[in-house]
Amino acid sequence: MNSISRLRASAWHQLQCRPQCRLSSSARISKPLRILFCGSDEFSTPSLLALHKEHQINPGLVEHLEVACRPPKRVGTGLKTLRSVAVDTLANSLSLPIHHVDNVNDILLPPGVNLIVTVSFGLLIPHRVLKDTEYGGLNIHPSLLPDLRGGAPLHHVLLKRRRFTGVSLQTLHPSRFDHGTVIAQTPEPWIPVPEKGTPGELLAMLAPLGADMLVQALRDGLHVPPVQPLKFDARMLDRMTDGYGPAWAPQVEKADSCVNWKSMPSSQVELLARVFGQVWDGETWARYHEMAGWSADGPRRRMIYEDVKVGEGEPPEGLEPGDLFELPGERVGVRTVDGYVVVGRSTVGGSKAGAGNRQLLLKMRVAKTRAEELAANSDATEAS
Repeated sequence: MNSISRLRASAWHQLQCRPQCRLSSSARISKPLRILFCGSDEFSTPSLLALHKEHQINPGLVEHLEVACRPPKRVGTGLKTLRSVAVDTLANSLSLPIHHVDNVNDILLPPGVNLIVTVSFGLLIPHRVLKDTEYGGLNIHPSLLPDLRGGAPLHHVLLKRRRFTGVSLQTLHPSRFDHGTVIAQTPEPWIPVPEKGTPGELLAMLAPLGADMLVQALRDGLHVPPVQPLKFDARMLDRMTDGYGPAWAPQVEKADSCVNWKSMPSSQVELLARVFGQVWDGETWARYHEMAGWSADGPRRRMIYEDVKVGEGEPPEGLEPGDLFELPGERVGVRTVDGYVVVGRSTVGGSKAGAGNRQLLLKMRVAKTRAEELAANSDATEAS
């Protein structure tokens, strides 16, 4: 069993040993649901599958299902390849009606739809659509709301070193993301965040739990108005957030994975590499290029580092944060403010992927030889 399977099995076992989710009220009767499902990525697909299965086995609850998602995009060299989002591919395989939307102005309410469900959709369902939907809208969010509202909760739960995670079911707010009424949620003691977890592992663990929560809430009629909010008290929020209080989880950007060797400890560099898959800086290549005797006037190129681990023991003496040193197996060590990290793989921006360590080591060796020659010439000059 791989690590993701173990995480999912552990989370599933925990939910089977206690109520699967906190519910806001007892079961209520719903009209047959005609659902517009809005989604995009791999976090969305288990929820769409669960709704489709419910439609097949319980058409009295889910009578009809349609899908809205982003249209295929051209990618690759020359933009010759059309790539569809995961929900689009799945909806096609299930022979579901599909509506391609690229902005909020494209979002229209198909005839007869009485409930909108969004899961990792990325577009705000406008008020003009929600007001004409009998049961409004629901959203599955991969965090313990109100903590980590925003577009990247799976990244920020790791970046903020939260100990717990879970999923929340909320109504759709007509003007703001993640400000609806929370009507179901993973119950305390929640789901432990794996110590060395990644966003991909959390997604694989939480997506099926969110799908189960969504279907159970529909069976229990939690979408039937008036919806009943879950109650949160200050002590629960304190336990949920380790005393820090609810935080935001905005979309991550390239700059968030930039390393500052002069200020970041080794553990922070390793965390960034684990969360983003890689980290980078814009100084190292130019510095060692110049140290090796080449002009520094050329274009500045990023160094992209992967497979980054905290180094064991002490780094070589005399190094400053950001300095490199050679390790066995074509690995590179980078001095940090409190030790060093080991880089197993790197890439020089614009060069062959994965060849960065070899290129850096060559630069380091040339720079070392040049420094020794300069020192020897200086000594000879002084002696004469």
